[in-house]
Amino acid sequence: MLQKKLPYPKICEIDFYLIQKYQKPFFRKFNVHVSFYRTPWFLLVEYREKWRGVGVRRKQEGKVNNKVFRMKDVERIANFFVEMRDEINKKLAFSKATNKDTEINFRIEFSDGSSIRDDNVKVFQDIETKLVDSMYFDLKNYANATFIELTLNSNIGYGDFTVESDKKDTVDAKFRQLEEIIGAVKDQNHWLTDYKKQAIINNITGIFLSGSLFYLFFLLFENPLKSEVPILFLLLLLCVSLGHLIAYHSLKKLYDLYPKIEFDIAEEHINLVKKRRKRLYLITTLFIIPLVVAIFFDIFKSFFL
Repeated sequence: MLQKKLPYPKICEIDFYLIQKYQKPFFRKFNVHVSFYRTPWFLLVEYREKWRGVGVRRKQEGKVNNKVFRMKDVERIANFFVEMRDEINKKLAFSKATNKDTEINFRIEFSDGSSIRDDNVKVFQDIETKLVDSMYFDLKNYANATFIELTLNSNIGYGDFTVESDKKDTVDAKFRQLEEIIGAVKDQNHWLTDYKKQAIINNITGIFLSGSLFYLFFLLFENPLKSEVPILFLLLLLCVSLGHLIAYHSLKKLYDLYPKIEFDIAEEHINLVKKRRKRLYLITTLFIIPLVVAIFFDIFKSFFL
């Protein structure tokens, strides 16, 4: 007869009639990929996934990019883990299984090297006086075979989350719920965090600075149009190199102000990133934009008027 619990050596004998009758629904139910080897009296079945008795464990993974986490977002994520813990504990309240208690951990690391760890949402109430570098959310239940993890790291600009269980419905539902919570978080500036868009900005800025430098040097010649071509060509190469070099180093500092994972939690007077953004906005509005407009107008007047 068909064995109820398949042995861990990945080969077993199954009656030919039963495997023909129950092959598709049985293996579809447990999502076990098999290979069949026909012999005169039975089939050899080779399993490509480890058998766990209650089913094959399922796992979904997601990435977190270009998000600005505020206090309400962090508390909403923490509440999701707490509600998940209470839900699992309620289901296992009358179970005789061992290790049925659900564990959750919240770990917060700060820029000064300190860190705190707790399983209570109140741990997030006293973190506004420091700059947060990373956060880790973790839920484990071995009896129910359920594991949920969320990692947010501002230093390396990386975030991911995983939902793992032996029940497909649990994985799909909780993964979708966590994905919706993260999706509701405010987006970071995509133009200053996406590498392709950064390359476009670098090239446009480099071309503009190169043209401006070449125009300024061009004005130094008494009769620029009668100057030797090799000199003008070398001057153009020098301006292009300097323009792109200045653009790269200047914009790199700008991109650092917009990390892919940001925690907008600290109080205003200790949040250096927000202070630098405000300062940059004032400089751009009062000096850089008027200077660019003046250079464009001067070039247009020289060549077309």
